Amino acid sequence: MEVMADCIQRSAKEILGTSRGGGNKMKGVWWWNEEVKEKVKGKKEAYGNLINSGADEEKDISRVRYKAAKTVAKKAIAGAKGMTIIDWRTRNERRKFLN
Repeated sequence: MEVMADCIQRSAKEILGTSRGGGNKMKGVWWWNEEVKEKVKGKKEAYGNLINSGADEEKDISRVRYKAAKTVAKKAIAGAKGMTIIDWRTRNERRKFLN
């Protein structure tokens, strides 16, 4: 099995070539902060409770809690991104003014 996998990988490399790499850049972390981290953690916990809930009534309650936590997390992310953009613009304008 390993020999066949090696053969397929070698053939793909010969035909398609290889990339230069560099695709492992972290995007989107410029707005991540403690508040967002807490809200996303709460959303993940609510999702876990939803998945692990057994009875229909319990599942309905967990679904409502998950949707609420999801909304809170989305708002926290949007707020953090907005504040970061405002901070960046303010710093940029100050630089222009000082130069």
